[in-house]
Amino acid sequence: NPIQEYSIQIPEDASANVQFSANELQKYIKRATGVELSIVNSVGQGGKVIELSPVVSDNLGDEGFIIETKDGNLLITGGARRGVMYGVSEFLEKYLGWRFMGEDYLYVYERENLDVPNGIYDKQVPVLEYRDTHGYQFRNDSDLTRMYTTKRKVNAHEDRASINNAQYGFALGTTWYHAHSFGYQIKQYYIDKFGEY
Repeated sequence: NPIQEYSIQIPEDASANVQFSANELQKYIKRATGVELSIVNSVGQGGKVIELSPVVSDNLGDEGFIIETKDGNLLITGGARRGVMYGVSEFLEKYLGWRFMGEDYLYVYERENLDVPNGIYDKQVPVLEYRDTHGYQFRNDSDLTRMYTTKRKVNAHEDRASINNAQYGFALGTTWYHAHSFGYQIKQYYIDKFGEY
C-alpha cells in the first residue's frame, strides 16, 4: 500500500512516551519518504493504520514489543513503559532502513514507497533488564544523546537524568556506586576488623 494511505494511531490517553514514539515515527518516515503521516486517535473506515499500542503484559514486560502486519496494517504493541518506543526504533531500523550509528550520525536510504511485507510477526523481549554503557555518546546531556540512547535501547546510565522523564519512559535507577564501589559497599566494621583491602 502507498504510504500516503496510512496514519499513525495512538490511544486517546496515550502516555508521553507513546506520543513521543508516534512523533519519532512520523518524523523519520517523513525524512525517508517525504510523506508526513497524521497522528490520530481513530481511523476512518477503509483507512490504513500504523497502530501503536501499549499493553501491560507478563509476556512483554515493560520493554518488550511485537511488530506485526495484519490486513495491510502495521501494529506495534509494546510493554507500557518503553516497549512501544523500542518497537518503533526497531521498525525504523529493520524495516525502513534507518541507521542510528552515533549521536550525530544517522543515515537512511531515501525511498518513494515504504514496503513492509505482510506476515511479519517480530517479537522481542530484552534478556537483560538493565542495559548501560559508559561510552561518551550516552553521557552527554543533549537531544542528540537522548535520541541515540533511546534508539540503542539503553535504559539507564550513570548520567541517566537525560532520559529520566516520562517522554523517554523513565530510566532505571542504579546506585551511583555501581562501579569501583567495593569501599562504599562494605561496612566500616570489616575495614576496622580486617584492614584496608
